[in-house]
Amino acid sequence: DLSHWLQILSFRDKEWEEGLAARATAADDGGLTFFQTLFAYLGEEVFTAEQPGDVLDKLWDLELIPSEEGREDAVRQTEKTRSRLLRLCDGPVLERFCPELSVDHQRLLCSQGIMRVFHQEVLARFEGYASRFTSAVLVPPSRQLVAGLCSEWHTLCFSDKLLSPPPQEALWISLSMLYKAFLAGEGAPPDTVGRSRSWEEAASTLWVPAIGGSPPFA
Repeated sequence: DLSHWLQILSFRDKEWEEGLAARATAADDGGLTFFQTLFAYLGEEVFTAEQPGDVLDKLWDLELIPSEEGREDAVRQTEKTRSRLLRLCDGPVLERFCPELSVDHQRLLCSQGIMRVFHQEVLARFEGYASRFTSAVLVPPSRQLVAGLCSEWHTLCFSDKLLSPPPQEALWISLSMLYKAFLAGEGAPPDTVGRSRSWEEAASTLWVPAIGGSPPFA
């Protein structure tokens, strides 16, 4: 039953530090067989439950969602190919990259934890209850949503608790996502408590790399 699966997915010890789901991402199929089976079961639990929200609450803080983060080196055909696992409680997980924006730029944002995108090769082959489950927990991408995630990153991550500065390329790309949303006539991202604001107010919270010249991309 669900409680049994939750115990298995949560289990860690010295010989099993990463957990079952993380181990599955190292399989030859990238975890497709494992996650198709697991998410089909979870989907059936959610959609046949009297209170679907109660089921999702139990999954809220589990490292469960295979992501595109960690796969950027696989795309470049290097040795690092394992997907990082995400938790639902840490923020929205996008069902795919935003088609209006550069995928390469979005991959870099994923590598910095600014965006969170479901593992595309695994998701594309889901069917049945597995597909229904991901439809219930994933968020459709949009230019405005990506801009909001970038704005939140600037607001929350640049503080005295930041141990090391992020790559300048990530800063420039995050700023470009906001600029593209502005040019497209999108509203400014809300502040961290959800209050609406103008683009002038939003711009006052952004960090700009202290270098001369143009951003390192077209």
